[in-house]
Amino acid sequence: MDLGLGHSVRLMESLLKESGVSFGYKNYTNAGAHRIARPWNESDTLADHAPVHVCGVNLDNVRNFSRDHPEMFTQDRYVIGMWFWEVPVIPEEYLPAINSVDEIWVATEYMRDIFRKYCDKPVNCYPQPIAIPEEFPKKSSEHQTFRFYFSFDFCSLCRRKNPDGLIRAFKLAFPDPGEADLLIKSVNGHLYPVEMQNLRSLIQESSHIHLIDGHLPQADLETLQESIDGYASLHRSEGYGLSLAAAMASGKPVLATAHSGNMTFMNHANSFLVPFEFAPVGPDAAPYPPEAEWAEPDETAASILMVEMVRNHHERMAKVAKASADIRASFSVETGGRWVGNRIDEILRQMRETNPTPGQKWSSSCDRKELLEDPETHPLEEVPEPEPEPEPVKIKKTPIGRKIRNSVKGWFSK
Repeated sequence: MDLGLGHSVRLMESLLKESGVSFGYKNYTNAGAHRIARPWNESDTLADHAPVHVCGVNLDNVRNFSRDHPEMFTQDRYVIGMWFWEVPVIPEEYLPAINSVDEIWVATEYMRDIFRKYCDKPVNCYPQPIAIPEEFPKKSSEHQTFRFYFSFDFCSLCRRKNPDGLIRAFKLAFPDPGEADLLIKSVNGHLYPVEMQNLRSLIQESSHIHLIDGHLPQADLETLQESIDGYASLHRSEGYGLSLAAAMASGKPVLATAHSGNMTFMNHANSFLVPFEFAPVGPDAAPYPPEAEWAEPDETAASILMVEMVRNHHERMAKVAKASADIRASFSVETGGRWVGNRIDEILRQMRETNPTPGQKWSSSCDRKELLEDPETHPLEEVPEPEPEPEPVKIKKTPIGRKIRNSVKGWFSK
């Protein structure tokens, strides 16, 4: 999947390979709007019979997955939920998924603290790797303005990602063109026309703010990401913050809300952190419950930090150097691979010790009946068919591409 969780599952693949653990795959696509960028070649024999199953299907889809693949939730299998969640409250309808697994893996302490409130089983924080380039991309000398960048998926809830707050803060920092530009790159905007129109209305009279929606060809996406000068996010909550981590690893200064999962790898020494106050999630934010709280970032403070990022070269580069050192020290594939290999070995040893009788199968103590109950008493959640998405955006040929090329000189390499 091109969802953030799908990318994290692929990162887990790299950890398993590094650890030397034998593993197989089970593709699952019945999860609503998504796009398969690189489907795996399934190894059904190994996946179906392995004693340990790492479930990379998130909480709101575990019930559907278990009904489609009940063989993955048999009592003789040790099931690990590799999950992401962004707010401190988990809806009651997702608790059977938590009850059905033997262990939970999360990528941040923020999520570990959330899940520990709902169970007494092991909740372990694994070191999710961050891709570290061999060298930082060289900045183009063709442009004079500082280029801020933000990317998000409308399917991850626009209110949570808060691009409108970012736009307001940027306009407050740079009301006129010349010193800085902001490019927002999104996907799946065609599924959320109201939210998309709201964003377009916010940037309508700002020639130095640009919005591209749609999947880019990989070459254009890489060119775009190499051309930016800094990454900014005024999110209300993140389980992890993959795009933030990737920008830091690529040698870009990063500005973000000082809340939630991104604080696993961000601090005041390596990032520009925006203060916030807690606010209720409120209605119309499914799957998050309205009584939960998330951050309301201070847009005025964010605007001041944006100006500081642009004008204070010394501080900017000091934070970039610290971010690179921090990520290389703690978030490499080697570090994560060792953790995964050691934990899998420990689980297998515990399974043998718990059930030492030769030929007798180990049996989980987890209650999986409620998750697998008859659909007549617990109907499957309706998962809508994904709507056809537009063709990939071709920056060099489309009108919007020409507009961006003309209005932001040097945005893309010629």
